[in-house]
Amino acid sequence: MDMKRLFGAGVLLFVFTYRPTNCRSLESKFHNDDVTDTRYRQLALEGRFMGLMRIFKSELDYDYIVLLDNYCASSPEIINGITIEPHMIISHDFSTRNWDQSRHKKGLLMRCGWRNCQNVSTHLLDTYAPFVNGQVLWMDSTGEIDDFCKCLKRELGNKFLLLDWSSENSEQFYTCHSHTRRKANVSDFVELLRQRDVDIKGLRIITESDQLPPRSILYYDTDGNLQLEGFVANCITSFAERYDATLVIQPPLEVGRAVFYEVLLNKTARGLLDMPAIVTPYKNKGLSAIQYSYPLEQMDLCYMIPLPRRMKGNRIFTYIIDWRVMIVIAGLAIVYGILFDAVACAPIKLNVSFSNVVVNDKGIRVLLGQSFVMPKNPRPLLQYICFLLCYTSLIISTTYQAYLQSNRIHPALEKRVESYEDMKEAGLRIALTSQESEFLDPSIYAMHKDLFTPIEPYDRFLKLRESMDTRFVYPVSNTRWEVFNEQQDLFQRPLFYYSSKLCLRKQALLAVPLGPNLPYKSLFDQHLLHLRETGLLQYWISVNFYTMVRLNITAFRDLSTPEEIADAIELNDLKWIWLLYGVTLFVAFSVLMCELVHFHKLSKRP
Repeated sequence: MDMKRLFGAGVLLFVFTYRPTNCRSLESKFHNDDVTDTRYRQLALEGRFMGLMRIFKSELDYDYIVLLDNYCASSPEIINGITIEPHMIISHDFSTRNWDQSRHKKGLLMRCGWRNCQNVSTHLLDTYAPFVNGQVLWMDSTGEIDDFCKCLKRELGNKFLLLDWSSENSEQFYTCHSHTRRKANVSDFVELLRQRDVDIKGLRIITESDQLPPRSILYYDTDGNLQLEGFVANCITSFAERYDATLVIQPPLEVGRAVFYEVLLNKTARGLLDMPAIVTPYKNKGLSAIQYSYPLEQMDLCYMIPLPRRMKGNRIFTYIIDWRVMIVIAGLAIVYGILFDAVACAPIKLNVSFSNVVVNDKGIRVLLGQSFVMPKNPRPLLQYICFLLCYTSLIISTTYQAYLQSNRIHPALEKRVESYEDMKEAGLRIALTSQESEFLDPSIYAMHKDLFTPIEPYDRFLKLRESMDTRFVYPVSNTRWEVFNEQQDLFQRPLFYYSSKLCLRKQALLAVPLGPNLPYKSLFDQHLLHLRETGLLQYWISVNFYTMVRLNITAFRDLSTPEEIADAIELNDLKWIWLLYGVTLFVAFSVLMCELVHFHKLSKRP
């Protein structure tokens, strides 16, 4: 506030209230000069108003001041006194550019005088009451206050703070009680306004569901009435029940047929819906009239991907072989070959031959678990080497036998999908609708366009995802995946897993869109915060699966098909063994032929 103006108003107010005997000439001057008297009273009113505003500002929560500029002559002075305060001036026909845009905020209505009893019930209550946090009326006299209290309903008497601005007592305020005026103080009125909320009792709240479980589920009860359930729908129905509002559910074209949220969002922007039972991302483009509530859900829109199938039997033999272990085994064969060649000779020779080391049948046969004949009268060192060789052979053979048997009984799974390239290798496709594609990064779509399969309409996509067809990968929100995950606990084997690495959008804030010019936005935001604080919203989310089962949307049915696992090993399962056996026979035959040719040449030499 302007401190100079405040100081001047205080001085004038002091002059007005304190009248010593030696100032009669000054008093007569004010009463005799009409212009000066009017100016004095206006300044006194401004001083009282500014003092009252200091109390309201420190003790009352409001966003702006609403002023009616046509009911008293001193309105310009009041307006001049709040140039720093956020305010709004409304004419007699309630025409103002900012009125509709600010109706959801808390306002403090201040006006001078009143017209008649019809004006009290219509303009003061019906027009303004839902959108303001309190009303302060300035009257010309106590008689006018008495007439006002006679017109006012008994239960509304404490909704107004009445001031007689012609009185010399700047601290005298009134309220209405049983159609009569009663003295009051500002602190009592402030405490009363603190406890007041926007009264929406009996107010019609028009809603419609997108029928996208588990957020919003629409169904008919036994009496044939439309009912809403789901954790988003419960927030809206509980809000209407809490404040005794009338929730009007718009009937859809078909119950059970999902509608994409954009359709209901456009209806809300046009004022056809007040509070649809949906959650949407915050959007301002083309929908500036829509208000958004406090964030209700933090969504991760990721992929649910089919679990890898069991590995085929003919791949198990190659799966259990690791190339690094094979290198170690080959190194051990060479080491044991060197030791055998060096220790077997007497005395021990350090110049071992290459052929005896590489093609040492004793070391290779023992490592492969075959029979081995100990030399006659072996030395203690050779016995120790044979012991180490047998121990190494036992470890290798038993380890691989255990791997082979366990994988034959419970085959391992194929590689999990961790990238779009893995999807291509696995032969999977991504089912996507045009509505869901708005969350997808355009660069990813352009790079992997061949992976995406458009599924239209949106309801067909939802039914395909609910059938858990393992030919496709589906985008799914984290709350919807919790339902799928609990449903898979009933299956013989799970079908899908949730990939937190491959996502269309992470940590997207979703809110309930509200229609334009609604007075209860702040009240609904407070309701959502209370639901979180009490844990009721988290409870509704945790029982989504059971809610859908109770409403026959999800059934206790096993959608998985058990994979056939052969009881006996088939010929095709041993193809790698036969191939390796054929290769080794060919190598052995080639070595034999080379030896025959070599020794045949040696025998012909003279």
